[in-house]
Amino acid sequence: MSYTSKISPIDRFPADLRALDDCALHVLNSKVLRELDHEYRFGEPEPETEFRKEELDEELTRRERAETHKTSLTAG
Repeated sequence: MSYTSKISPIDRFPADLRALDDCALHVLNSKVLRELDHEYRFGEPEPETEFRKEELDEELTRRERAETHKTSLTAG
């Protein structure tokens, strides 16, 4: 098994990001960010990579809001 720190636009991507645990989601986010950096260095980013980054941003934001809401309920 080989390891790469990036995920190319043709690599498999989870259909449901909600199914990933927090660690897996953050690793995937890191790989997409590294791929975006790579693509910018050699031209323009692929639309699929940009779409994946948007999906990850939405899921990370959803989890942060859920955690903030949960914390505010227990603090009161």
